[in-house]
Amino acid sequence: MDILISLGVGLGFVLVALVIVFSVRRVKEASAMWANVADELGLTFTLKRFGRPEMTGNLGDLSVFVDVFREQTHLYGNGKSTQNFTRYWVIYPSLEFYFRLTKQTGFTSVKKFFGAQDAKISDSHFDEAFEVKTSDPSAMRSWLNPRRRDALLRTGASYPHIRITNNKLSYRTNGLEKSRDTLVSTVRRLTDTAGILAGQQSDERAEDLLAARQRGELAEAADRIRTLDSEHSGSIDEQLLEVDTLATSGDRSGAKDRIRKLEKQIPADPDVRGWNERLNQSPVTSTKSLMSSPDPATLSKELFGHSTLSFESKQIFDEKYRGAIVRWNGTFKSAEPIRKSSDLGVEGDTRLIVTVATISHDLYGNTDIDAVVGMSPESATNFQRGEKVAFSGTLVRVDALVRNLFVAEGKLE
Repeated sequence: MDILISLGVGLGFVLVALVIVFSVRRVKEASAMWANVADELGLTFTLKRFGRPEMTGNLGDLSVFVDVFREQTHLYGNGKSTQNFTRYWVIYPSLEFYFRLTKQTGFTSVKKFFGAQDAKISDSHFDEAFEVKTSDPSAMRSWLNPRRRDALLRTGASYPHIRITNNKLSYRTNGLEKSRDTLVSTVRRLTDTAGILAGQQSDERAEDLLAARQRGELAEAADRIRTLDSEHSGSIDEQLLEVDTLATSGDRSGAKDRIRKLEKQIPADPDVRGWNERLNQSPVTSTKSLMSSPDPATLSKELFGHSTLSFESKQIFDEKYRGAIVRWNGTFKSAEPIRKSSDLGVEGDTRLIVTVATISHDLYGNTDIDAVVGMSPESATNFQRGEKVAFSGTLVRVDALVRNLFVAEGKLE
């Protein structure tokens, strides 16, 4: 019996020693990888106490800080545990007013139920995604222009624990980051977004694309991208916007070309991986029988009512709704001639914008869903903004970024 006990104790010491050796080896490998990444990004690597790696430095006017820290977390009951986190900070010149942006969560709803309030930006898409605290709501609304809102929405969807203040963008993940691709992608993506917030990126092309898509000019927006110089390379976020625009318009080949370029910069970025997977799938041809005139509110809630990324909404639409015949009515917004032939209609046809649904979000306000309806000029009569319109047609496309539904072969009812 004594011999068995001694053998058991000996084996226990051996196992503990093996675990320690294995852990030390993994930390050394991770530290070597961090040093290589720091060199690649132009940052300075330091090995801190207990073998915790750190990268610091300046990229343009932005200060970058990445490290590993330990934090005590509470378990169920009275238990506590200490956990490692990888922390990313990008610091930019401070604005003259204070603000803090964090992603909306279920806990946010609970706080609001008990009286806590946040500032509203008057953009329901943004207000539903972020909790806003600020010392100057008016200045905050002015600073958060459409370009900054779009960049934050896209980055926040892929990096949900992001926090933004008037002088810093921060993010953290569980554990010591051991993936080179993830470390490089995260630093580059967050630094790129911080550059947009700090006004260090040229936003003219991105703003032009966003405005065109808001007007329902998806084909025209995609055509502008194709006319760019092949060597053109804007910010990472602008390139992602171009991928989104081309893919949403149906130009899979053009979108793939741009994703391949982005893969070299941010190989592990969630947006890049998601679009890559989506674009490399065969085009969806639904074998399900299409429902007759799906309810626009139900359809909109499924496509836009959650924190889904653009490629996820597009996949749902292609599998369930593309090709469905709709008979809807809504509120007239505008009518313009189609300047670029597409599956919406030919050049010279008319594009009607009609609000067909409103998604209600508890505590966050409402979001209008617009149908972009292509029809012959003879069919489009003169309407006044706010007038009720009934129409029919075929669902052909969705633009999740601006929450538009495209209806071809439109006819007034």
